[in-house]
Amino acid sequence: MAARTSTATLAAMTARLRPLAGRVLPAVGGAVRGLIAYLGEFFLLGNTIVLHVLRGEVTRRELFEQMWRCGVTGLPLVAVTVCFSGLVFGVYTVAQFKQFGATEFIGGIFGISMSREVAPVLTATVMAARTGSAIAAEIATMKITEQLDALRALATDPIEYLAVPRYVALVITLPLLALVGMATGTLGGAAMAAMQGVPLRQFADSLQQMLPMDHLVTGCTKAMVFGALIAIASLRQGLRCGMGSAAVGRATTQAVVLCVLWIHLANLLLAIAAG
Repeated sequence: MAARTSTATLAAMTARLRPLAGRVLPAVGGAVRGLIAYLGEFFLLGNTIVLHVLRGEVTRRELFEQMWRCGVTGLPLVAVTVCFSGLVFGVYTVAQFKQFGATEFIGGIFGISMSREVAPVLTATVMAARTGSAIAAEIATMKITEQLDALRALATDPIEYLAVPRYVALVITLPLLALVGMATGTLGGAAMAAMQGVPLRQFADSLQQMLPMDHLVTGCTKAMVFGALIAIASLRQGLRCGMGSAAVGRATTQAVVLCVLWIHLANLLLAIAAG
């Protein structure tokens, strides 16, 4: 009797779960297929761009224009953002170091934090929101207005003419912007430390003793990788945009979200590799 009851209960539970499984499994399968397709398109586009770069197929005029738009015009925003982050970081850390009588390490800790993590990641996030969204919107608009088709009709490869200069510009300018962020973030920390009674000379001595050149190189390398990922992710969303103005908005939003995800994933992998 107990066996019959247990079998009936199991059959009832199976009957209830069957419709749920019929809905969940196709959704999971579709998500996995979509992820695999996205990764394939992402790496294929990256491979195509890198091959153009290695062959020297870079439109110089467009490259210099993109370097101006990505680097020079983004400099104030990066500097201010990372400087304020350094100030906030100082609010929470200087008091703790003073409490434990370790103020002689404050400058070095600020320099290491800014050079290895804070400045590269914040710079990349700012550029993803500012430049990545602009690239995705621009390319998507060119697609729905058939400008990409017009380039192909003129025997011009849109990847070579549009994607490669933006990729190279971000790879070149992001490490330079990260260096500016390291400087302004550290200055913000020094200012906050001075306001809380830590001598600037002590801060500078600690910075000089504890911050080797390797950390700056690590931060710039991270920024270079972030720049490449931002460019590819934004270009992919623009090139795969659907038709209509709403599609441009979706492509732009997706580009920023995916850029931020790529930045943090790459940061984790690079931190593991370096550590």
